[in-house]
Amino acid sequence: MRAVGEEPTRAELREIEAEMPLIEAALAVVDAEIAIALADSHADDLAWRRLRRAEARVTRRMQDFYAVSFGPLDGAA
Repeated sequence: MRAVGEEPTRAELREIEAEMPLIEAALAVVDAEIAIALADSHADDLAWRRLRRAEARVTRRMQDFYAVSFGPLDGAA
């Protein structure tokens, strides 16, 4: 466990940097969900499309992240 105020290692920073596209995509989903939740009466089609695009982006970024981290998924077990 890291002591309070102790800086992350270079390896930890590299791991965070590698995950940033996925983290940013997940934040876009949360932003879209908040916009829908805060809509006065009902969310419009644009808000729902924004959410679907954000969810698709998370899927793509997750695939990219796992391909880099663990190698491409070729379907072979």
